[in-house]
Formats: sequence, C-alpha cells, structure tokens
Amino acid sequence: TYSWEDQETFCPLSVTTRRLKHGRQSLGAMAVVRDLSGEQRLQRRAARVERRAFYQGLANAIGHEVGNACCSLIMPLDALRKCEAADPALLTMADAGTARLAELPKLFIRFANMPDPQFESCNLVDLIYAAIRKVYETVGRPARPIHLCCPPDVSPIEADGGLLAECFSLILENAVEAVADSVDPALGIMVERRGAGPGRLVVSFTDNGPGFDAEVLESDPFSPFSTTKSWPDGGLRHIGLGLPVAERIALDHGGQVTIRSGRGGSVVSVSLPVSQPALPRIREEERATLPSHQGSGAGSPDSG
Repeated sequence: TYSWEDQETFCPLSVTTRRLKHGRQSLGAMAVVRDLSGEQRLQRRAARVERRAFYQGLANAIGHEVGNACCSLIMPLDALRKCEAADPALLTMADAGTARLAELPKLFIRFANMPDPQFESCNLVDLIYAAIRKVYETVGRPARPIHLCCPPDVSPIEADGGLLAECFSLILENAVEAVADSVDPALGIMVERRGAGPGRLVVSFTDNGPGFDAEVLESDPFSPFSTTKSWPDGGLRHIGLGLPVAERIALDHGGQVTIRSGRGGSVVSVSLPVSQPALPRIREEERATLPSHQGSGAGSPDSG
C-alpha cells in the first residue's frame, strides 16, 4: 500500500496492489485506489477533540498554580512599596512581571477554548487587509509598505472571517517585528491558487529579517510558549502563543501552516481549501472509540 497527496487536487489517496494468480499461472494484477479525504477529516475531528480536552486541563492546572504564585508575590511587593529604600524602577519591573504572570493563564485558557469556526463565504483579500490594519494598530506601521501580490480573480473562500483574519494578523505581526531593526526592510504577502477544481489558496507572508531561531525550528515553532523574544516593556506580547493560535485556526479550517526560514528571511505560508467539505457525522459506535479523559489535573481536563 502506498499513500500520497495528489498535487493537482490536494486529495489524499492510497493505492493497494495485488497480484492475481491461479495456481502457478499469473493472471495479471489489480490496483485499488482509495480516496482518504473522509477518513482524514474524521481523524482530524477526533484529534481536535482530544487536543482541546488536553489544553483545557493544562490551562486549568497552570491557572491554579500561577494564581497561587501571584498571591505570594503581591504581599511582599506591597511591603516593599512602604520601604523608603526601595528602588522605584525595580518595583515597576516587579509589578509588570507580576501582571504578565497573572495574564498568562487567561491567554492560555483562551487558546485552549478557541471557538469552532462558523463558515461563510468570505473575500480573502478583505481578510488580508483587515489583518494588515490590525497589525498597524498593534505594532505600528513598518518603515516600508507591505507589498501585496494577489491575482485579480481570487474566488471567495468558505471560512470564519474573524478567525482567519486573526490567523493572518498573528503571522504578519511576527514578520513586521522581524524587520524592525532592518536597514532595508521588505515585507510581502502573496496569494496563489493551487490545484484543479476548487483547489486551495495559499497565502504566504515573507520578510527579509534574521529568520527564525534555529532552536525553535528544530523543536516545534507551533508549541505554546515556544519563543526567544524578550519583553523589555513588560507587555503581554512575545509569550509564544502567536504561531500556535495561527496554526490552530488553519487546522480548524482544514488547512496547514508551513515555515521556510534562513539567513535571507522567512516565508510562512497558510494553505487553505477554497470550499469546506461536509464533515462526516460521528456515529455512536465511532464516538465510543474517541479518546476520553477522567480524573483531574493537566492530563485530564474537562470535556470539550
């Protein structure tokens, strides 16, 4: 049995061959080609149920422990404020760190409880412009305009417009920050259509920054809190949830996020199906085979 993805339709296929014989006489061969789309969609749905349950439990556990840590820090800080010898700058840093620590569980809980996408027909270009406006509001305008390359006949896409625009803005924010210190910054967004029939749309975000850290790429850039960025302003950004959220939104849309990075910059691509095939209903006998979690703690969250 051999499995592959058709490059024209992006349809997962498998072929199984059998040799036909009668005694010692060879009668020929038989090949059975299977479309694995429905099976893969069911597997993704089951994996999403399991992943959500795990992250919900982990978020609850983190929230409990971090809450206790924050409470233990607040009282000593209040005592230090009354001390005349206390350094105001250090107190400000400590307050910022405590506030950041307190917000982490909230952000992770949001990541664990992201809503299911509500699909409707969307204009992809409008979503890209919405993402650009959001990034301008968050990190400011880059030194040079973002170059958008898009074919004039881009068809509407079935998606959750709000979630997909957030996916694009999180990736674009990373790109804008990557060229912040560049002498000659270059940022681009390219939209391509691939495959026959409805096919897929691929949105690629390019920058000529220093590229992703090698350690992050070798481990898992989509793992929560996987980042090497500093937070000198004490803000809540740069905590390593941008790419994980973006990937999760793409996965929920039946797509994927890929990264190519080197010294000349990075390319982060989001591949999305133009239309959303109907998910097969999970029958009761199939539901019984889905992973279940019991108990409490990080490995046994509430059901999602």
